[in-house]
Amino acid sequence: MPWRRGGGCRRWRGSGVASGRRSSGRGGYPGIVDLIEAAGAERTLRQLYPYNSHFALHLSSCTRYPYVLRVPSVLPRYDGRCRAFVPRVGTLLGETDTAEAAVALFVAHLPAGLGPAVADSADGLRR
Repeated sequence: MPWRRGGGCRRWRGSGVASGRRSSGRGGYPGIVDLIEAAGAERTLRQLYPYNSHFALHLSSCTRYPYVLRVPSVLPRYDGRCRAFVPRVGTLLGETDTAEAAVALFVAHLPAGLGPAVADSADGLRR
């Protein structure tokens, strides 16, 4: 479910998350749609591959699993706040009041020289 199709921006319209499936029997995806929309509005994040796992938004620099995680992941909370975590380590970077502020944390912690996502997996990139 990439942000881009043929070079143009697109939303996550095809995913169950963004198309309105907001409940999963245990309360659904609190705030994930707002977070996806805010991240999709940020040009620097649209070059990465978005996916969600365990109710959190992740961005990868490759489009296939296993993903390359070089930027924070963000977990929206039921109270509307968001928590940003260091990739793979799980250390809390910060907690924000809004999805837009969480996106600002994403952008502030992008590694230098990060380019667009490539059509491969982390394993494929190591070959």
